[in-house]
Amino acid sequence: MKFIKALFGASKDKAAETGINALANMAPDLMSEAGIREVEMNLDAATKSYVEAKADYDKEQREADEVQKLYDQRMQAAENINGQLETAVADGDTAKAAKLEESLTTILTTIEESADDLAREIQEAEDAKIWVTEAEAVMNEISEDLKGARKDLEAAKRDQATAAKQEERAKRM
Repeated sequence: MKFIKALFGASKDKAAETGINALANMAPDLMSEAGIREVEMNLDAATKSYVEAKADYDKEQREADEVQKLYDQRMQAAENINGQLETAVADGDTAKAAKLEESLTTILTTIEESADDLAREIQEAEDAKIWVTEAEAVMNEISEDLKGARKDLEAAKRDQATAAKQEERAKRM
């Protein structure tokens, strides 16, 4: 370890990292191309996860929207029936009022029973949105890592070419 520390001028904790960086600078094509391929594979997997998460989110959101629409329609129907019931009571039409009250009770029971379905569908859509947001963030982070790795590889290649030119000039003198 003292040899590596002295050779690279690094602390004990940084010696291995510096050695790897030195190797990468000496042969950037070997180290970085493999690293880039690995990051590309990670990006492919992250993109696949994102696409699956997005499809799941779209499905869950569509289901939540459909259940919400049905719930809203039932609430509107209940309000209409209630208005008709009030009119029938005001007019003294007890037979009509009894039928409307029975209909109102039935639709209110249906609304109560569907409230749990609505809450579940909304929660599933929210959970799917969290998943798609996280998957997108991971995909974007890996994409940025890939851009950085490619940039670093190109910089290392330029540095290597510059060093080779400088070495060639030094040999000529």
